[in-house]
Amino acid sequence: MKRLSLLGLATLAFATGASAGPVTNLIVNGDFENNNVAVGGYLYASNPAAPGLPQSVLATGWQFAANSGSGIIDHNAGAWGGLAGTTSVGFLQNHPLFGGTAPVLQQSFVSDAIAYQLSFTLGQRPNNAQDVLVMLDNVLVGGAAIVAPWNGGGTNYSFTVSGLTGNSHTLRFTSGPSAGDQTAYLDNVSLVATAFPTSAVPEPASLGLVGAGLMGLVAVRRRKNKA
Repeated sequence: MKRLSLLGLATLAFATGASAGPVTNLIVNGDFENNNVAVGGYLYASNPAAPGLPQSVLATGWQFAANSGSGIIDHNAGAWGGLAGTTSVGFLQNHPLFGGTAPVLQQSFVSDAIAYQLSFTLGQRPNNAQDVLVMLDNVLVGGAAIVAPWNGGGTNYSFTVSGLTGNSHTLRFTSGPSAGDQTAYLDNVSLVATAFPTSAVPEPASLGLVGAGLMGLVAVRRRKNKA
């Protein structure tokens, strides 16, 4: 029984070494709840060219493009018609006031994974049709811009992304130019690693060495039992 326990522990060690670890959202504050926006209010990124706008938005983990229509709405601020049932959402707004500067909501993260599952919720201001481009390391996710329908509650999207290299990455949400005042909403951003480099799995030579070590342990136990 003790010999079986030793082998069981070794098998568990192999399983742990080859595991990708617990499921963790690599995006911090993906629901935008940790922010400096007053209840029922909204804030833009800093924009000296538009001093009349409420500015200097902050949200843990997120970066906002300065001089653009990116920011956060809290508790469905009435003038905006945000996503129903949410408390805070990020927004991407195109407006002539911003002089063509594209709005950006982005976050950097560190991971050596080679594949990910990305999910998020997108919505629109009533009767708007603002497109959203989702970029991971400057590669367009899904191959095309997304124009979410306006339905009051948002639409959930999910993508599998693979082929990444390195361990420093950036997830970016932005939007293309539009005529007039158009705004898209973003919420519930999640990015989970699903595959890691094969180097994380023990090589056959390593398995042989450890197997020989286990045989040695069993032999020692047998000699002790005979003594």
